[in-house]
Amino acid sequence: MKKLPRPAQGVGRGINRDLSMIKNFVFDIGNVLVDWHTMPYIIGTLGCSEERARELDRIVFEGAEWKNGDKGLFSREDTRTALLEKYPLESEDVSKLLDGADGILKEYRFNTEILRKLRSLGFGVYYLSNTNPQAFEYMKENCSFFDLMDGGIASFKEKLLKPSHAMFELFAERFDKNPSECCFVDDTEVNTKAAAEIGYGVITLKRPDYLSKEISSVIGSEFLI
Repeated sequence: MKKLPRPAQGVGRGINRDLSMIKNFVFDIGNVLVDWHTMPYIIGTLGCSEERARELDRIVFEGAEWKNGDKGLFSREDTRTALLEKYPLESEDVSKLLDGADGILKEYRFNTEILRKLRSLGFGVYYLSNTNPQAFEYMKENCSFFDLMDGGIASFKEKLLKPSHAMFELFAERFDKNPSECCFVDDTEVNTKAAAEIGYGVITLKRPDYLSKEISSVIGSEFLI
């Protein structure tokens, strides 16, 4: 892997002092371009309490078994098998949640329109996301924003996960991009911090409907839609 340019002073602390050189936007997918809020799904599917939903969220969607799918080590059925072996008393609820999990992934069409506008203004548009094969295929079939992308990095294909620096280095190498000319957008600060340490400009997106405002702060208020 080729050596990347050193980040400008301040970027390594997650502080971006100059985003005027941005030519490309690199998007996380979950909770940026699609919904991935698991708690409402769990409560709606099982009719359980918030406390019970938090417990199941930890078991199903935050554990090593789900992450192994994102790493490309497990299929969805491998994840199911591992979870049922580890939590046999939770088998019914775990299976129900896995059966419908991809349905959480609803496209934020208002943000797809932002991607469309970025392309019309000449910016490169890419994705860089932790995701598993089944979820990725579901999104490819059901989300229109992939048609607007110039390419991207899906974790399961590379056997890497954010916030590993290797994910961001791989993107820069594969697409021949200078990180200082890329703005990475993610809803999780640990991921944007890692990207900033490599030299990317970053946006930590607190809410999906803030994307237009955040991008406007990078490229100018006339972008607001």
